[in-house]
Amino acid sequence: MTTSDVMVAYQEKLDSWLTSLGKNQETLQSYVGLIDIQYPTWKAKFDAEPEDTTRHDARREYFRNLSVILQNVRLSFIFMRDQLCDRSWWEHFQRRLSGQQVAETLLGYQTMARQYSATQIAAVTEQALTSISCSGYGEFRLTVSQGLDNSCKYVLRRTSLLNDYGELFDVLRLVRNTFHSNGVFSDKAGDIVKEFQGVKFPFQLGQPIGYDNDNMIAMFRWIGEAMWEICTSPAVSAIPYVPVVRDRSTGEVPCQ
Repeated sequence: MTTSDVMVAYQEKLDSWLTSLGKNQETLQSYVGLIDIQYPTWKAKFDAEPEDTTRHDARREYFRNLSVILQNVRLSFIFMRDQLCDRSWWEHFQRRLSGQQVAETLLGYQTMARQYSATQIAAVTEQALTSISCSGYGEFRLTVSQGLDNSCKYVLRRTSLLNDYGELFDVLRLVRNTFHSNGVFSDKAGDIVKEFQGVKFPFQLGQPIGYDNDNMIAMFRWIGEAMWEICTSPAVSAIPYVPVVRDRSTGEVPCQ
């Protein structure tokens, strides 16, 4: 394939991924809109002090944070489509250009987008679930959180959603952990296969994970749906105020 052929082929793929990401963005924005209608006290915390995120309600703040992460991924894909697939852009600093060079650069940017999205989705999800767990209301009286696995199972059991979304949070956690080890899976439990909504995620020791752009796009949709069900569940939505728990280190997180 010529360099132009490579660019055209990738532009078509990027357009398709951007369309899917755009739909996910609309869904996340609709969640925030529904929250503001159905749970006005959550928004009241934001209205009182828009710049001080430490005083916002963690449930509403979660969907705003997830939307920002998705927006950043969309911007990176727009850059790939409009700049990296444009020969005139390359000419500013690269006289000789090959299709292989373009393809390798595009693959590298896509990998960075997937790594960024997985680590950031996991981070804000862990923060939100830890905040809910440590809210001190009803059944949510956790005093110390030990990470995403601990906080998600604690909340899922108390919302009767463990069977629905337990595997999804396991996939997110394993993908995040694998990216921390340069994309190669390493776990004391050995090879693992997870499945969510008919999609299988094999994690094999010493092997790169098969987490592609379609998986990343689906993760935005799935995790948004899961967190919406959690936050609007009777047990969680009844909490008057969920302050945001901050400053997670590599160890345990004291909730107070």
